[in-house]
Formats: sequence, C-alpha cells, structure tokens
Amino acid sequence: MGFPIEFFPILFSIPRMAGYLSHWRESLDDPDTKIMRPAQVYTGIWERHYTPPKERMISREEDKLGQVSISNATRRRLAGSGV
Repeated sequence: MGFPIEFFPILFSIPRMAGYLSHWRESLDDPDTKIMRPAQVYTGIWERHYTPPKERMISREEDKLGQVSISNATRRRLAGSGV
C-alpha cells in the first residue's frame, strides 16, 4: 500500500486500541465476562511416568477434562443461536 516502515507501529496499534477499548467497556457492563486473561492454576497430576503408546488405555480418569462453568456472555450467545 506504500506506507513508510516508520508508520507500521501506528497502523497496527490503532485497530488494536479499538478492540482493547471495546473489551474494556464490555467488562464494565458485565462483571461475569472474563475478557481479560484469568489467572490459571494447574490442578492436574504433577508427575507422570511414561507409558508406551501400545500399553496405554483408551480412556483414563486423569485424562478426562473437568466441567467448565459457563459465563453469562456464553449463555446469551447460546440463547441467541438457537442451540
């Protein structure tokens, strides 16, 4: 498009700023919305011994994912989509 290289940081930051501000404003409207990255705490098994693929079971209890709570934003999105 012919922009000088010095303009690149500005050209990339302006659209992102609009997105950041819209996320911030949405977080003010709905406190249950987790727009910003929440703190993550690992609750899995710390040390596992290697098992060759041929000896592995198809499904083990520690490999199953736990239930994740649904936010209000997700509930509204699902309600509007007819799922």
